[in-house]
Amino acid sequence: MPNIIVELKAEITRVKKILTRLDGPRRVEARKTISYADQNLCRNVYADMRESLEDLRAIQVKPESSP
Repeated sequence: MPNIIVELKAEITRVKKILTRLDGPRRVEARKTISYADQNLCRNVYADMRESLEDLRAIQVKPESSP
């Protein structure tokens, strides 16, 4: 069974790497999500970390549409 802390740190890193490829409003929301995830890591509450992990996984770069 994967460790929630390891998974959460990996997702935080992934989202930080794609921040520049997100549009303005999505970038702001992604930064907030990262901030909450960091706080939840510090608090070490499993349910909150699981929620942050799900929120981070939902952040994806939309593929560019081709003309």
